[in-house]
Amino acid sequence: MSVASELSEAKACKVGLKWVAEVDNLEDAWNGCPRGDWLLWVVYVLGVNPHLVVQTAIQCARLVADTPPGQQNKRLSKAVVEAKSWKPSDIKHEHVKGARYMVELASHRGLWSPPDLSVLQSMAEIVRQKIPYPLVRAQLAGGKFVRKVV
Repeated sequence: MSVASELSEAKACKVGLKWVAEVDNLEDAWNGCPRGDWLLWVVYVLGVNPHLVVQTAIQCARLVADTPPGQQNKRLSKAVVEAKSWKPSDIKHEHVKGARYMVELASHRGLWSPPDLSVLQSMAEIVRQKIPYPLVRAQLAGGKFVRKVV
């Protein structure tokens, strides 16, 4: 099954599916993906360690959350503080979904603005640094994405 087919079965967004269809393999997709939110979604559906996914999401969200006082998004800042308080052994599916929401909020710099592509690109670099492709490839050793609906 192709990467695009696997991602489609896992309920990837249409824009992401269109982009990945133009890429030859998952490694090229991973290394060339312009959006950190997409990469975090992929590692989530692959079943990468939830604590690692949450810690990576926190670092991504801090790109926006750590802005000067008066320019901060209070909802985002609160979400970062809350996520930092989660104990690794307590992180479950709901926590990872919350961390992914935090990244979405950060990438849009709030709920009602379009995504900031420069922030998404910076997030992609963070995700690739924290979760390198060999780890992603190892998760694929089982041959399937582990989560179908997120």
